[in-house]
Amino acid sequence: MSKAPIISRFRAGDCNTIDDRSGFKVKLSDTLTEWDGYQVTSDMFEERNPQDYPVTPRGQHVFEKSRGQAPIIVYTPPDPLKDLSQ
Repeated sequence: MSKAPIISRFRAGDCNTIDDRSGFKVKLSDTLTEWDGYQVTSDMFEERNPQDYPVTPRGQHVFEKSRGQAPIIVYTPPDPLKDLSQ
């Protein structure tokens, strides 16, 4: 005859919770919170993937003044509805 697991025993200031990945009942102090909010035990814990934080290199602009400084002139025809409202 086996004894009841220690997990379900009373510990002052600690409560039981369900492991979100395995579904087993564990103590809250034995769990870790993952980046997505899951409460899991340390053997099921997964770090967040480093590719979720891409690093963009901030280099110097090589072709910054390649087109010169001439302004761009754009022709816009007059709005016929604007003339009617006046």
